[in-house]
Amino acid sequence: MLVLEPGPGMGFFMLELAKLMGPRGRVIAVNVQPKMIAGLRRRAARAGLSGRIEARVVPAETMALAGCGGAFDFVLAFAVVHELPSAEQQAGRG
Repeated sequence: MLVLEPGPGMGFFMLELAKLMGPRGRVIAVNVQPKMIAGLRRRAARAGLSGRIEARVVPAETMALAGCGGAFDFVLAFAVVHELPSAEQQAGRG
């Protein structure tokens, strides 16, 4: 199974997802904030889950998911809407 979590913060849900997936599952976490990804990596290492979690710092304009095979079995996007640009900002980009 391949799972995506955009905006995982410090990994509250990510660690539980990785545990549920088992050793053959892979969880990809993407975040624009390097400090959050660094914290998630530390927590994953302490929990012995680093091998199941790929944590990426990405630019605000894209989730940089090239190379992920094009499909995910599950996406958890919880409490991330406030991180997205407004529709007005997007319309202004033309």
